Amino acid sequence: MTNAKKTLAAAAAIILLLAAAYWWARIPESRLGEGEPPAADGRIKLIWVGYGNSNGGKAKRIIDKWYRQHPDIEIEYREFPNNPAEYMKSLDVALAVNEPMDVMMMNGREHIFRAKEGVLLDFGPFMKADGFDAAERFGSYMEELQVKNSYYFMPSSIQYSMLFYNKDMFDAAGLAYPDENTTLQELAGLAGRLSVVRESGRVYGFVPTVWQDAIFMPLLNSGWLFLDESGQPQFTDGRFKQALEWYKGLQDAGAAPSFEQIELAKWDARFLFAERQAAMIEGDWETPLLWNMRRFDDGLLGGDKGMDFRYGVTFYPRLNEEGKPKAFRLSAEWGYAANAATKHPAEAYRFAKFLTTEAIELPGAVSTNLQANEGDFRGMFDSYIDKRNRTVTGIYPAEVLDSLKRIRDETAAVDEPRGAEGSSAVYQNMERAMRDIYARNKGLYFNGKLSADDFIRLLQEEAEAELLKANITEGG
Repeated sequence: MTNAKKTLAAAAAIILLLAAAYWWARIPESRLGEGEPPAADGRIKLIWVGYGNSNGGKAKRIIDKWYRQHPDIEIEYREFPNNPAEYMKSLDVALAVNEPMDVMMMNGREHIFRAKEGVLLDFGPFMKADGFDAAERFGSYMEELQVKNSYYFMPSSIQYSMLFYNKDMFDAAGLAYPDENTTLQELAGLAGRLSVVRESGRVYGFVPTVWQDAIFMPLLNSGWLFLDESGQPQFTDGRFKQALEWYKGLQDAGAAPSFEQIELAKWDARFLFAERQAAMIEGDWETPLLWNMRRFDDGLLGGDKGMDFRYGVTFYPRLNEEGKPKAFRLSAEWGYAANAATKHPAEAYRFAKFLTTEAIELPGAVSTNLQANEGDFRGMFDSYIDKRNRTVTGIYPAEVLDSLKRIRDETAAVDEPRGAEGSSAVYQNMERAMRDIYARNKGLYFNGKLSADDFIRLLQEEAEAELLKANITEGG
């Protein structure tokens, strides 16, 4: 056997071994009795796994706060790779080999199949005994995160977007500021008047941060679903065409960059806005936190002086006049689950609850907690400890902080569909499939190769074919 073949054989063996361990670890009986031994002083010891919490001593501050309330429970923090994709891969490998872990940072969607496989601890009985209402504390979107009518996950950050706008540019153009009643059509009109070409380059009227979702975001906020009441794909719904033509019009007028341009240039709308290259952007709640990092850690975006223009923030625009103001399809981003193999399930539940309701040092933790006090919420944005361990306060104007709080408090959650089609695996699979179909073909429309009607016809045909395959698979 050649050296190359030996190397390939060894690699294949390792992959098979990990795969076998992965699925063996998902048999509940195989995981019983795992866990971390007690601390040297006899205290209960929990292993907390996450990423990004070692920076600036964040994990230490959180653990110190925990000890003030629970001195009898020791916490050890373990940092995994510091990016989402690598983190989840490392976490799965650690679970596969039964590495001792108790409480784990996890993506809000990716916990579902792991819970179904018996890998995660059921928080439901502990919540019931504790009188803890997850939907009341975090929001009605928690219902869509249930597995087997119970909770295996608590969120520490949620996804919702808002509209940031440059007040100086609006005032110079004599335009009224956008608000919760602004529609996409009105946004397009504003963007067209605010887009200009300068010696330093083009200033766009509008740029989306989550550009991959720019079409679906306003649709879902309006109540549009991927499947209609009869379970058929809804690409032919008139609202989908309206959303397509809205962004195509912006792009063709030069008021917004093409999706292809954003992707190739690796633009981040939040930085374009901070550098006055965009008059309006779609941005999430993390936007001010990202500006803080860039300013105080990297010395950019004006450094300690900050951005030298006035700006505001409001609710994301409605699809049309029929759309409900302030509505958004909220979804969980990151949060915490517990290992089904923990020797200390009650304590693991308490620590996961602490991380998502009391550990305000975690970015976003306050934004998920509907009962968080105003001071904690404002402090999440207006206080920052940089990489030199320097604390900076008084970062944002009071009116910006007030607007961020109002948006969080008054955003009306548009729930994921429930019932026959919403709760089925077919609906969830079809949402992913229809997003993929759109992403794969979007260039045909936005590059002018197909009309809106022909593009929609193509998407609908592919989606119907995918649904047929899904139904055949589900039916056996």
